[in-house]
Amino acid sequence: MRLALVVRVALMLSITSGAAEAAVRWCDPHDPGECKDFGSEQELDAYLQEHMDSERLAAQALSRPLRELVVAVLSEAHSGPEPYCLWVLGRKSSTGLRRQLRSIGHTVRCKRKTRLTLLINRVREIDSGRFILTYAYHCGSLCAGEVEYVVEGSPGEALRVVDRISKWVS
Repeated sequence: MRLALVVRVALMLSITSGAAEAAVRWCDPHDPGECKDFGSEQELDAYLQEHMDSERLAAQALSRPLRELVVAVLSEAHSGPEPYCLWVLGRKSSTGLRRQLRSIGHTVRCKRKTRLTLLINRVREIDSGRFILTYAYHCGSLCAGEVEYVVEGSPGEALRVVDRISKWVS
């Protein structure tokens, strides 16, 4: 399942073999002490789907549209002509978001030859008009990372990135 692959880029995952059925341990990247064991990767996939469903539900309550927040982050996070595949809260980016990113010079396309995958895995409003977006990228077998962007802007103002915190890089 593509969702599990995408989400695992920003997660710590260990698979223990040797048993009749593989045991999978998933640790929340935002709280590494919070780990869960699953009897199979299918159980993990189902859990991650529920997790992304709850993230999408939380995003609906934000005071600014998610699309605006994503564009603000990607305007700073990704520069250059290289195309990328974009996933937002466990789903491929919408046509409207891809169109908006194209208007600022980005090429979003999800094809086998696309080397770079970008993920927005979490969005939180921490104060009125102040947001944290978790942005992860995967660009090869030993090329990945996760960054938290702090974005702010009052209603009617343009959103701007005010801080960037690197969480991990490989």
